[in-house]
Amino acid sequence: MKLLTTYFLAAVTTFQAQAGIISKGTNSTLSIEHTQGNLVFKIEPHKDLAISHDAPWSAKLTNVNNLSPEALSLAKKDFDPKIPGFKFALGTPQDKGKPGTTKAGDKNPSPSSFDYTVTAFICTVDKTKCFRDVIKGRAEL
Repeated sequence: MKLLTTYFLAAVTTFQAQAGIISKGTNSTLSIEHTQGNLVFKIEPHKDLAISHDAPWSAKLTNVNNLSPEALSLAKKDFDPKIPGFKFALGTPQDKGKPGTTKAGDKNPSPSSFDYTVTAFICTVDKTKCFRDVIKGRAEL
């Protein structure tokens, strides 16, 4: 039993490291990954629930530091069901004039950070009840 518990904890830790930042909502879990010039916001419904594609999803970034997102706000039309969630494209740090860029020559740049708000819509599998899930937090990369 002790070995099984240790293995389970190691698996959970590994998942969290690979997934990046994880926030829990009332009915879903949000994971945020910084990969290949994108911030990917993935929503996973809790057990026995499903994602509703018919509701007004949204994702917003505020207080962005040392990142250059091409947009600060995404709406239902930007929702990618393949993720399922949102993908914020990032500009390169050399993009001058964009908010959140690192100045050329900075030897000790500040960590990249941002506040986020994601509004998701989750339903029971039979779609008899649906819930609005708002997940907010601050992320540092």
